[in-house]
Amino acid sequence: MKRLPIGRSGFENFKSENYVYVDKTALIHDLITKDGGCYFMSRPRRFGKSLLCTTLENIFLGNKDYFEGLAISKTNWDWQKHPVLYINMSSFMFQSIEEFSRKLNDYVDELASRYDIDTSHFFGVDTKFRRLIQLLFDTTKQPVAILIDEYDYPLLSHIGNKELLIEIREILKTFYTVLKTQERFLRITFITGVSKFSKTSIFSGLNNLDDISMDMRYATLLGYTKEEIKTYFADHLENASKVLNSTKEKIVDELTLWYDGYAFCHNSEKVYNPFSVLKFLATTEFDNYWYETGTPTFLLELIKKYDYPIESFEHIYMAKDELGVFDIELIPLKTLLFQTGYLTITGYDKQLGLHILDFPNQEVKRSFIRSLMQHLTKKDGADVITFAANLKKSLLNYDLDLFFKYIRIFFASIPYTIHVRIEKFYQAIFYVMIKMLGAEIEITVEDATNIGRIDAVIQTDKHTYIIECKVDESPVVAIAQIEQTKYYEKFMMAGKEIVLIGLSFDTKERNVVHQVKVLHDT
Repeated sequence: MKRLPIGRSGFENFKSENYVYVDKTALIHDLITKDGGCYFMSRPRRFGKSLLCTTLENIFLGNKDYFEGLAISKTNWDWQKHPVLYINMSSFMFQSIEEFSRKLNDYVDELASRYDIDTSHFFGVDTKFRRLIQLLFDTTKQPVAILIDEYDYPLLSHIGNKELLIEIREILKTFYTVLKTQERFLRITFITGVSKFSKTSIFSGLNNLDDISMDMRYATLLGYTKEEIKTYFADHLENASKVLNSTKEKIVDELTLWYDGYAFCHNSEKVYNPFSVLKFLATTEFDNYWYETGTPTFLLELIKKYDYPIESFEHIYMAKDELGVFDIELIPLKTLLFQTGYLTITGYDKQLGLHILDFPNQEVKRSFIRSLMQHLTKKDGADVITFAANLKKSLLNYDLDLFFKYIRIFFASIPYTIHVRIEKFYQAIFYVMIKMLGAEIEITVEDATNIGRIDAVIQTDKHTYIIECKVDESPVVAIAQIEQTKYYEKFMMAGKEIVLIGLSFDTKERNVVHQVKVLHDT
């Protein structure tokens, strides 16, 4: 049984060390034989971008033996050897602009030394980079392949520091402009990243950049399809079926629930998160592997800092151009959530011409909501998980006294020092509370009726809870509003008991009070 390539990104080692390689070389061959030679692809972290770059590196280095038996070996690719400059921006760790500038400068010198070229006497990293490309072309008589992996890592690592971001941007803009000025010396430029900042801010000189991030032809270039999992990991699925005393079909179904669901254009085949699939096959346990490798603290900080409405993170409508780019000065959180993999395309409204976004799978949804609760309340993970379990049990058992008792205890335990806009805080916490409870309990916010919007509707298998929220008002007022507007009418044919709940957030007590009224019993 072949080894699982967890954390392995060097293609040159796959064959010699007997790792499973999911063959993407047919798509790669299609890409590198097309007209044009400057490409950009954004994908979430740990989605195989580095492996793709090292695969391209070995193709352009002419290492034909590494590709024996793969799809590209059956094509007419000429295996011409080219000089390759592979720049991995995720290797840059720094705390100041001076440190970043120095490390980038040293990196280019190191790349040059691999080809016995001395660039240390050139002043400025852009000059070093430009002269290195020219000298490689002059000495080898072959155009250069440029591979830039995680181009935006220096930016995303400091996304909370706007002043430093702008300084990093200016250095990167100058550096990447070299690629345009040296175009005649280049065989291909391939750039990967998580996000795509606008051309005016980073790629101002690269007007020939072909963004294939949402190109249906390359939608499965990164990530695993269901068929690829069944084909390349058949032995590992067989092992998992024995360990778990299940069938391979049921295991694939469970993998789909946990790790599938990523789509990068509205009509493309969905792909599974490759890292989480590999971790499951190694451990035979379903868990939140991808999420736990890098909890998105910067995203959580942005949510809190800019007061984003948490309840609007599901079933979002966005235009294609909104998904593609943003500027450092203006960071739309929904775009960032899509590009970083916390939201994905789940549908398309042809009439409106808009993409529909939602959480891709169970791993991301459960983990993101839980982390959001921890971040908003400063509670540790064990407390949050225990609270969610108790809250869920009380609601499913229709013990509303206990349900609201848990909520009041939880609110009372949140540190008073947390600085937030109080109304938004309580509404956000309540929404996240319910979202943590899992698939058996469904919450909808701002649910539209023919005469207005219901603040929240919670559905269990036996009950429909219609909730109206107020701040510093009697919950009786909230109940009266539900009755006056007859919000409940759209649910009366569902065969469930309908319960009206008035919920008031008391800003002095920093807690909640409630009123319950059962409308009718079916």
